[in-house]
Amino acid sequence: MTSVTEHAARQSIEDKLHLYCRAYDHLDCDLALSVYHPGATAHYPGLETLPAVQATEVTMQGNKAFVCSSHQVTTVLIRIEGDQAVSEAYGAARAQEAAAEGRRLEHNWSTRYLDRWTCRDGDWRIQARQVIVDCYSRAVVDVGPALAVASELTPRMDPGDPVYKLFPPC
Repeated sequence: MTSVTEHAARQSIEDKLHLYCRAYDHLDCDLALSVYHPGATAHYPGLETLPAVQATEVTMQGNKAFVCSSHQVTTVLIRIEGDQAVSEAYGAARAQEAAAEGRRLEHNWSTRYLDRWTCRDGDWRIQARQVIVDCYSRAVVDVGPALAVASELTPRMDPGDPVYKLFPPC
């Protein structure tokens, strides 16, 4: 593999990792599934290894309890061999659900995504995923003033979020 081809493969894999975060922040099941090849599997803590379609449906359903969420992927390590690759990506996620009297229950995860990738017809996607939760905490928090007033910049956990106007899905 040439350095240009390898660089393009790495960029494609990293882009898919970031799309996955965006998908979960906006409960966009179609976008989440776009990072997986048909027939892919996913294994989340507390669930058995499932087809990625089913795992995505289950985890998205659980995320509907949240009023906001923010996922990030950092420290991505990728090893590419021909049309196959493996990656480890560290993740951080925060999500909040409504609690009493203007407060929220905030969940914080530190995770790692262990992925096996394949390239089919020039398209890198996940073939098998394992999600490792390294740390988890939750606490009741106060809602800050920026979230108290609705505007056109109010974040939404659906395709009505302002980012979809700027950067619509392909």
